[in-house]
Amino acid sequence: MRLLVVGEVEMVGENVFNDLDQLDDQIQKEIVAKVAATGLDYANAMRAVTRENPALVRLREVRYRERERATIGLTTWRLIDGKLVEIDNQVESLTREAQKAHPDLGYREALRLVASENRELFRLREQVWRVLHG
Repeated sequence: MRLLVVGEVEMVGENVFNDLDQLDDQIQKEIVAKVAATGLDYANAMRAVTRENPALVRLREVRYRERERATIGLTTWRLIDGKLVEIDNQVESLTREAQKAHPDLGYREALRLVASENRELFRLREQVWRVLHG
């Protein structure tokens, strides 16, 4: 099982989604079989399957909650990663502008100039990077 840790949130990889799909399929098959075997309507067959298989239903609930946490964690991770890309693009743009304004500067020197003039941007970049990479 792949795990990606984002801050305090453990994000479970595709396994949770696959497990949940398999559990849903299994429960659905049992409900359909119950309808065919007993002639119950769908809602009553679902209640009967739930009563007869409490462990399966609880496991499905646990997987559902894990999927929700994984989805929230993945969304958060993508937002943070997007912010880091945005900051990196801004730094790159400022560095290129500094090189145009001072043709005698190489890339490193232009980057140092940008860093000295935009300390807060670089602090923010460092903070975002630390959140993303721990």
